[in-house]
Amino acid sequence: MAIVVGLRVPPQSAKALPDAGYVIRVERSSDRIFKDDEFEAHCFKKQDGWARMLSRFARGDGLLYGLEFLTDENGRRVAAFGYWAGYAGTAIALLSWAHQLLNPGKPQGPVPVFGTAPALTDYVKSRLQEALGANNGQHPGVIVIGALGRCGKGAVDFCSAVGLPQESVLKWDMAETAPGGPFQEIAASDVFLNCVYLGPHRIPPFVTHESLSAPGRRLRVICDVSCDSNSENNPIPVYSSYSSFENPTIPASPKLDSPELRVVAIDRLPTLVARESSEEYSSLLLPSLLTLDRRDREGVWKRAEQTYRDRVKELP
Repeated sequence: MAIVVGLRVPPQSAKALPDAGYVIRVERSSDRIFKDDEFEAHCFKKQDGWARMLSRFARGDGLLYGLEFLTDENGRRVAAFGYWAGYAGTAIALLSWAHQLLNPGKPQGPVPVFGTAPALTDYVKSRLQEALGANNGQHPGVIVIGALGRCGKGAVDFCSAVGLPQESVLKWDMAETAPGGPFQEIAASDVFLNCVYLGPHRIPPFVTHESLSAPGRRLRVICDVSCDSNSENNPIPVYSSYSSFENPTIPASPKLDSPELRVVAIDRLPTLVARESSEEYSSLLLPSLLTLDRRDREGVWKRAEQTYRDRVKELP
């Protein structure tokens, strides 16, 4: 069996695949619409353009395995970037908070490039120390929703790594959000980290423009690590576009009164810590890849195929 992978450099763990008898061809096509580093499709959760993308596979009698939908028998993803997405998103959110205090009214510049996660952590820690002086020595109050998942754990771990006191970090999960939002506790925090996995059903929004317009709001930064702004199920309906590492924050929409509220909405957060996230993801995915030649019998592939079939049935 041959696996054609559109990567410039395969992960180090990919060596295990040839050792198991697979052939990996790393090549660039001369006939492409997108450059390799510009194209990634999200279409299984009905994001913008999902029907057009998925219908191409259906018309060609193809089969699309969504890596996000490779799950074990308990429904848990076998491989995910969640931990490092939460880690990186929290870093940028805290940098934004510090920037607002140190440079009020000035746009935040590009996020620096870091060779390792420890280098990122050290940089954010130093910026926070500078910002504490402009905040009467008070640490930012952070609320993490989805704190028990992979993404939330990465967010909480980063808060700890940069020295935020445990009492400054409010950790919420399904039990706390069960009553339904919007939640006043978010507006009362300085930084809100949304780490929930967006499901197929709409839930009450965690925040609304009205809830954030109430007097006494402290919230300065929202980091939507889940980053599904173009989904009708997005529980943070106060922004409608994406930010980037070059322009890491965007204003809430519509714009809110003081204090300034910025939104981090970067849909490729794990690339900020590319080494660690790549190594972890490839090690998690490898056991499933080694069963690809038995995909008609292996549960992880059969479940992913069924997800594809179910989505095709929903095509307009």
